[in-house]
Amino acid sequence: MKATRQPLIAALFALFTAAPVFAQADIIYTGTAQPSLESASITGAQRGATVTMEVNGINLGGASEVLFNKPGFAAKLLAFSERLRETPKPRGTAPVIVDKATLNRATFEIAVAPNVEPGIYRFRLKTAMGTTNSLPFVVTPFTETAERGISASLETVQEVSLPTTITGNIGRVGEADYFRFNARAGQQIVFEVVAASIGSQLNPVVTLFDSEGRQLAANEDFNGRADSLLGYTFKETGKYVVSVTDAEGGGMASGYEYRLNAGEFTYVTGAFPLGLQRGATSEVTLSGFNLGGAQKITAPATASWDEEWMIRGVGPKGESLNRLRLDAGRYPEIIESGGANTLASAQAVAWPVTINGRIFNENGGGTAEDYYRFRAKKGQRLILEVAAQRFGSPLDSVIEILDARGLPVPRATLRSELATELTLSDRNSTTPGLRLLNWNGLAPGDLLLVGNELLQIERMPYFPDDDTIMASFNGARYGLEDTTPETHAVGTPVYKVTIHPPGAKFSSNGLPVVTLYYRNDDAGPLYGPAGQKDSRLRFTAPADGDYIVRIRDVRGLSGERFAYRLAIHEPQPDFALAIEPENPNVPLGGSRDLRVRAFRRDGFDGEIEVRLLNLPAGFTSTTAKIPAGHNTGVVILSASPDAKGSFDLRVEGVATINGQRAPREIPAIHGFNIVSVAPPPEAMVFTKERQVAAAPGDDVFVNINIKRQEGFKGRVPFEVLGLPPGVTLRDLGLNGIMITEGETTTRFRIEVQPWVRACEQQIFVVGRIETTGRQLQRFPAAPITLSIKPKERMASGAR
Repeated sequence: MKATRQPLIAALFALFTAAPVFAQADIIYTGTAQPSLESASITGAQRGATVTMEVNGINLGGASEVLFNKPGFAAKLLAFSERLRETPKPRGTAPVIVDKATLNRATFEIAVAPNVEPGIYRFRLKTAMGTTNSLPFVVTPFTETAERGISASLETVQEVSLPTTITGNIGRVGEADYFRFNARAGQQIVFEVVAASIGSQLNPVVTLFDSEGRQLAANEDFNGRADSLLGYTFKETGKYVVSVTDAEGGGMASGYEYRLNAGEFTYVTGAFPLGLQRGATSEVTLSGFNLGGAQKITAPATASWDEEWMIRGVGPKGESLNRLRLDAGRYPEIIESGGANTLASAQAVAWPVTINGRIFNENGGGTAEDYYRFRAKKGQRLILEVAAQRFGSPLDSVIEILDARGLPVPRATLRSELATELTLSDRNSTTPGLRLLNWNGLAPGDLLLVGNELLQIERMPYFPDDDTIMASFNGARYGLEDTTPETHAVGTPVYKVTIHPPGAKFSSNGLPVVTLYYRNDDAGPLYGPAGQKDSRLRFTAPADGDYIVRIRDVRGLSGERFAYRLAIHEPQPDFALAIEPENPNVPLGGSRDLRVRAFRRDGFDGEIEVRLLNLPAGFTSTTAKIPAGHNTGVVILSASPDAKGSFDLRVEGVATINGQRAPREIPAIHGFNIVSVAPPPEAMVFTKERQVAAAPGDDVFVNINIKRQEGFKGRVPFEVLGLPPGVTLRDLGLNGIMITEGETTTRFRIEVQPWVRACEQQIFVVGRIETTGRQLQRFPAAPITLSIKPKERMASGAR
């Protein structure tokens, strides 16, 4: 026994005392990174000044121009250097990407014209390999003061003269920078920290102290934005101190940059009303610091619903440092009566109308809310939408429709058919992936009720440790029937549901029957970055009669600045487009995929045909058809081997709205949103099939092969774009669709759910070279026509 136990004991001792062994990160040798900007030595300049700016990036060889998104800037190359990058070091078990890239530094002289307006601009570089991503560049009207590194305590505070723009960086964890200045009694001084809006990691807190170090005021987030703003009227003449630090106590040698605008300047924080009817002239009362009285403003005579209209406030100190966005509405406008804050005193309105109001309880106490009464006939379809946060209001609106008695109006009945729950981790209100405890009985296209949001399954998990993916747009999931996405904790019940008319009755199956009401908090990503936090409802009147819309802040907050515009109108179907990338680099003799997103409005659900305009010789492109009910399309842009130069990226979408041709062009910035040629591609992607057909309930394979060029030997992951709802990929492992090192072929399987209707549309197979650059290196194959046909119509050998 001793002879057998001793080796066992020794082995166990060695097991528990040996140094821990960690999995070694994979090293992935891959292709050439696109030209990318990583950082700049300065974040901006005073208007009228000439400054020197060093930019660091990769593969910037042949850098010839600095392209700004607005006129008023002139740049001259002073110096250029390059050196090989060090091989990236492993961090944990994440793969290490080793790409072909040279580390570059370019030095430019930037002259800012004296008439350039203060604000945040963007620039990119034009190189031999195409154009880079863009970085911010801030123009200030004030003399710049650099933080000298001695300002890290009240004892070593740096003296500054106002007005000025202080440029600094929180260089160590927990550090705060302090600056001493003079103020006069009655002087209103404004402190604005610009950080997150220029890409800094800093979550700034600005704090004001008196000469004895006593705190007078502070601000972390203004209006819910990440940057800080503080205005203070001084009671006594003397010396004071302002500090900047990170809200979480962070900091490092770079990446925590800030710009602190400090001085007695005009700054506008809000307006009432938040807009005017198109072409109208009226007085608008501005809120903020160092402002005068009301301003007379004229709205543009014509404006699209996604157009930007900006104004500057005016006060005794001149124009405001910042600009405020206002609305140019299309409907008659009224001002709330001021007494419409109860159901009994609901203000009667006739639509179409835009109501300008505030969530403000002048008498104090209680939750402030406003009520408006309108009439509608049975079957009448109306849109009720709030504009608030997109125009600088702090209001986080929620709207509800009530009947004449003040009861919520039912919208639909949801019947639960099976139950599961969320597992693994809590999920925020945007992520498309939800981890379900089990998914037996679920399929793409099914509707799920999670908390108060109604979602649709886009695809099922590919493997056991995978999420179920919900329908999303621009990276964020959206709720059906105007429900609002929410955060969810582990264990939240999840029900597969079907939608039925309000009041529908069912035999009990032991699962909940839920009534949906006409209520909305956030409109969601389908309405674009500006409108997704404001409320929006599509309403169909269930009977003739009076209805009431109630509007309030979802948090119960109120105040004079909590302004809103509530529009009630019949649907005005329309759409707007966005495209990415906005500066495609197209390889000579190759292609690049461009993704087009459609923001649909007021129920417009039709097909949109997208095309590129003004293509010069040497370039060709496909057209994209965004199918009815879909929100994305793909354009393939190709360059011949002898294509030259660059050109402005212009994109037009055409649809039929109310029987009329409706062209909509994506607003582009001349000389900034450009197409450039790049070196020949390192991989050419082909598919054996140019047409595939399958019946509902069946599946079909697509074969991919690549041609390696320019010495490229790395792996190529793929994605498939344009699959209709209910058409999904099958049998994907952890790496998805991929051609590994040394290989040139692979295939994937498309599965068509039994409920998918007959259709025909293009799908796109796009390969990617993995690099560390900020711009993606992508290579599409020619489009594939996917046909979904009933089995009885499938021709022999169609696959």
